[in-house]
Amino acid sequence: MVTTRGIFWLSRYGPPLMVAETVIFAGSAAGAGVAAGSLAAGSAGSGSFCACSAAAAGCAVTPAGSATLAGSATSAVVGSGLVTATGSGSATATGAGSAGSGSADGVSTVADVDSVVVPGAAISSACAVPARVAVSVSADTKATVLRARRRAELLIKALMWKKCGHKITDAPAKTHCDTGNCRLDHEVRPRGNAAAFTGEYPGPRRAPVQARGALVFAPWVVTLLRVWKRVSFVGTFALWLVVVGVRWLVPRPVGIADNGDGWRMLCKLGLNDRARVSEMGVQLFYAPAPPCGSTYVSSQFWIDRVAVSIGQWLGGPPGLNLKLVGAIGCVLVALGLTVVVHALPVRPWYRVAAGAIVALVMLDSAFFGYFTSIISEGAAFAGLLLACGGLLLLRRDGLTRWFGGGVVVAGGVLAVNAKSQTLMVLPLLLVALLVLALLDKRRARWVVPGVVAVGLVAGTYALQSTGDFANEEYREINAYHAIFNSIVDGKHDTQRDLADLGLPPHFAQYIGTTWWSQKPAHTDPDYPRYQSRISNENIIDYYLSHPVRTAQILDQAASDMLTGRPENMGNFALGAGQPDKAKEYRVPVLSGITGLLAPAGLFAAVPLWLLVGWMGVRALRRDRRDLGVVVLFLLLVGIGQVPLAGLAEGIEGVKHQVIALFATLLAAAFAAISLLPTRRGEPEEPEREPATEQFAIPA
Repeated sequence: MVTTRGIFWLSRYGPPLMVAETVIFAGSAAGAGVAAGSLAAGSAGSGSFCACSAAAAGCAVTPAGSATLAGSATSAVVGSGLVTATGSGSATATGAGSAGSGSADGVSTVADVDSVVVPGAAISSACAVPARVAVSVSADTKATVLRARRRAELLIKALMWKKCGHKITDAPAKTHCDTGNCRLDHEVRPRGNAAAFTGEYPGPRRAPVQARGALVFAPWVVTLLRVWKRVSFVGTFALWLVVVGVRWLVPRPVGIADNGDGWRMLCKLGLNDRARVSEMGVQLFYAPAPPCGSTYVSSQFWIDRVAVSIGQWLGGPPGLNLKLVGAIGCVLVALGLTVVVHALPVRPWYRVAAGAIVALVMLDSAFFGYFTSIISEGAAFAGLLLACGGLLLLRRDGLTRWFGGGVVVAGGVLAVNAKSQTLMVLPLLLVALLVLALLDKRRARWVVPGVVAVGLVAGTYALQSTGDFANEEYREINAYHAIFNSIVDGKHDTQRDLADLGLPPHFAQYIGTTWWSQKPAHTDPDYPRYQSRISNENIIDYYLSHPVRTAQILDQAASDMLTGRPENMGNFALGAGQPDKAKEYRVPVLSGITGLLAPAGLFAAVPLWLLVGWMGVRALRRDRRDLGVVVLFLLLVGIGQVPLAGLAEGIEGVKHQVIALFATLLAAAFAAISLLPTRRGEPEEPEREPATEQFAIPA
């Protein structure tokens, strides 16, 4: 067995160099006087690497611990305890270590050598295609195999590009394991007419020794990079928090006004200020008020409650400061963006672009104001983002996978319980977990998804049990609005629609009224006789028997979804010097585009859904399965919200459809990310050091 660890560096002025810090190997005497106990590295007849496991021309080892390098070695490294290669014909490199004796049954020894530098001339100049690289691993854990596979792929691609000037096409490795000994066969294929290269891979660990003509970083730089790798999650979170904070506060805070539904939260907090102003602007502070009853269930209540507690801890006046609610919302958004960026299966440099794509959705003017509001859509947005990031982390191993499961539970409970119309997210999220488990090939693939599913169901049940389960008290109210504001709208055959609904003709006078109007239908003396007709069951029967009218209502719902911004709700604080119901347009990119498409209704929404759905299926078929599952999950949430809010609500269509637009645009963002390049089958870094690895090049 041979263990090699080091860093692959590129020469500044010449061919690439490979630096390995330690070499541990077992002898295998195989003719020509080859004995274990030292490492030989040079150029054989074709210039390929020689690991001294067998005799080869241009690669010989003496039992005294010195390695003889033959070939056209042009680069040199001179130092105490180093292997030195000089000359253009042949050279002798001596290591300052103990000699080892080789035998067929493998007696291991350690060569006390700090560094081995192999000049670029040792790289194969043939660049033949196709090529195959065999990596043998003595693996006590699966993580060892994954790490070895990743290291081999990285070096092969780097050497291929720098030596031959071609890019190669990624191909998954085939794993053959037998009683702990695994063999990974890497099939290296060219991209187009490109060639391929096979090489020996050391694996990155420590900084190399300074070599003449080599690109080498100082030790303090390497240490800084190590520290950054360990704190990169915190650093990324801090950067996103700054970006989100600037988006929120500069030049003045933004939010969204209360449309009249905020009392349901304020009553539970003892803050239902009767003199509060709705819709004109954002009221940033709610003082204590006489208690009132509300059994409405929403995860937004817990965000507001935390904000009240923080305000008291900071010594502020009793009440709810929406600036603290906005700060919590910014933290949740920054955390969600951080999780998504670190979980995305794209190359590191492309994560910047991927994060920007997702941020365009989260920071869009149609959605961002809800994070500083008393209403509950903001909880749904933050929860969906966190749930998607957690789903992407479920492909990882070890504690990272469990962390992703925890993020799915937290985000899922937050999104599912934001309001009654988001309860449909729960079954879709459970289906997404099931699909991820079915696509996973690991032995314990059901453990984490199973625990996450139990956590989602238990958390939702516990939260819904704190009040009116699924907000059933609003079913009659929503049915009333659907009938008198959507079905019977005065623009179609009113009397026929009333007759088909089983309602008397004089109920036409209540068209356009709401449950809280001055003279609604439920104050009519005949209302108790027809109260049973104001129900979801009656509405469903009407929709099934009137497909044309149903299609018209769905078209209006799609138009409301694409509009995105309610006209009656302002974004600036009261007293900020802005007109009543003024809007902010700091990041109007995506909602501006959809707003232009709003008049088309379903004729614009359906092609958008089909395009995003095709990209999600494409991601599933092209081994981007985690992204494909996330895209399809969000797409189904967006599609499901349109008929749910459009057919069952009846009023404030633009506000009630904002979750559908958010889910659709977030699905489109992840679909776009699925087009970014990635390493196919890129494994996660294991948490423990790998076992002994052997990288051999077949002749």
